Amino acid sequence: MIVLKLEQVGDRLGVILDEDARAELHAKAGDAVHLSRTRSGELAAEIIETGQDDGRHERGRAFLRRYRKSIDSLSG
Repeated sequence: MIVLKLEQVGDRLGVILDEDARAELHAKAGDAVHLSRTRSGELAAEIIETGQDDGRHERGRAFLRRYRKSIDSLSG
């Protein structure tokens, strides 16, 4: 069984995969997870490669970490 952790990311809810879950699902950053119900009512997950693993979110987070004090002083 794979257990997924949900985490608040801004106004969205993100799914956190540990190393075992990523390996089992062959998932990487930028992939899409498609959830569907089977005829028996079970939930099935499918990983779809989107090809958008360009690191935009991580670069944005790095920018915010680097300039947090400047941004905070401008907004307050």
